[in-house]
Amino acid sequence: MKNNSLTIIIPFLNEKNQVELTLRSIAKAFSKRTKIILINDGSDDGYNYFQIAKKYKCEYIVHNTRQGVACSRMEGVEKCQTEYFLFLDAHMECWGKRWDKKLISIMKKNKKCCLCCRTVCITQKHQPMPTNCSIGATIDLYNGLKAKWCLLDKNPLGEISEIECILGAGYCMSKNYFLELHGLTGLVGFGSDEEMLSIKIARTDGKCLIVKNWLIGHLYRTSTSGTNAVPPYHISRISTCYNKILLAELFFEGEEKAKILSGIEKWYGTTYNLGLKIIDMNRAWIEQEKSEMEEIFQKAKEK
Repeated sequence: MKNNSLTIIIPFLNEKNQVELTLRSIAKAFSKRTKIILINDGSDDGYNYFQIAKKYKCEYIVHNTRQGVACSRMEGVEKCQTEYFLFLDAHMECWGKRWDKKLISIMKKNKKCCLCCRTVCITQKHQPMPTNCSIGATIDLYNGLKAKWCLLDKNPLGEISEIECILGAGYCMSKNYFLELHGLTGLVGFGSDEEMLSIKIARTDGKCLIVKNWLIGHLYRTSTSGTNAVPPYHISRISTCYNKILLAELFFEGEEKAKILSGIEKWYGTTYNLGLKIIDMNRAWIEQEKSEMEEIFQKAKEK
């Protein structure tokens, strides 16, 4: 394989030394042929990310203002020149060797899929922590429409298992398949990337697959992670709420949609009404996108 077919896409915001720690691990786990697109989504911390990008020979993109994770990922996919891409966050630790070759080999056998890593919680110094290693996730439709970790393996004897929803921030896909599904179009700010992509894959008879020996460390910044780490950026509650409502509007109907929206309202409280107002402002686009997605889903069923 003279020319690699994989591009790693890493959006980040104010991650400081975490970017280099992540890139250093990538250099060990992937071949030198692997391309990397590093997307600085409006960092304002004064850190010299340009030098880090240069050191690790990354294509470097800078946003003057924050565009959001989904938008940054979409830009990375559109700019990549390889058949396959891999999304990573900028606070991750990659282990193993030659994962580019291994992932491409699996992708060639599974045309309509998204490969998901198994995730291990790490400290801010990228040391692994003793945690359960999950088997992907499920989508809790009626409790905020959010991904939930799953410990049940549907294929315990196999090296790869089918899962309902990707989760963990290490996802490999075909560029053409991703764009055919309109990728993450419509999401704003932060959140719901995994749920949107997983729903679209399922509706086109594709598969979300977890590669069980593909372990990637992730610095989780939640109150339950035990890392004492906090995000170096603001996460808008209105944006995350809007994204959830958007999924309900695009992919569900009738009583099921009503139950999903009720769950989102319970989760977000008064923020839900603000999310609805933004939905109404974007109603024309949403109806057009919904129509196009339904056409894509129908064509997939007919094949």
